[in-house]
Amino acid sequence: MTLVVGIEDKRNVILASDSFFGDESCKDAMDTPKWFRVGPVWVGYAGTIGVARVAEHVFKAPQPNQKEPVHGYLFRVVQGIYEATRAANLKPEDCQLLLAYKGRVYSVADGGAPVRSVHGYAAVGAGEMQALAALAATENSTLSAIDRAKLIVNSVARHNGQVASPVHVMRV
Repeated sequence: MTLVVGIEDKRNVILASDSFFGDESCKDAMDTPKWFRVGPVWVGYAGTIGVARVAEHVFKAPQPNQKEPVHGYLFRVVQGIYEATRAANLKPEDCQLLLAYKGRVYSVADGGAPVRSVHGYAAVGAGEMQALAALAATENSTLSAIDRAKLIVNSVARHNGQVASPVHVMRV
C-alpha cells in the first residue's frame, strides 16, 4: 500500500507521500511522489498502481461548470476515473484517492463521493488511521504545514510496514 497526506494551510494544500511499493510479501521503494494532476485537480493515490496510471495517462478530466458545486465537479472527476479504470479491466476499489482542488483537500468515500473534513486534512493508504491521529495531535503545532506533513509520514513509516521513506512533499 502506501500513505498520502493532504493538509490545508492559509495558501493552498500540502501533499505528502511515502515511497513504499509492494504488498504483504514484497517490499520496495518507488522514489516518486504518489500524486499527479488531471485537469485542475491534484490526485493522490494509495493501492493498485495500475488504477493510478489509468487515471493519470488515460482519463481526461472534464472542465468544471461555472455554477457547479465543487463536490459535484469532483464527483464527476472521480466517476470518470472509475469508468476509465473499469474500461482497462481494473477495479476502482483497489485504489484509494485523495483530491486537492482550489485550496481544499478531500478524501474519496466508497462510491466515489468526495468528502472534506472540517479539520482541513485527509489521509489515505495503509497508514491512514495513524496519520489521521498524528494530524489531530499536531493540529495546534507551530510547525509549518510542510514540516508537519514530513513529520507525519516519517512517523507513520517508523511503525507501519507498508509505509517507507523517502518522503515527498509539495505545495499544490
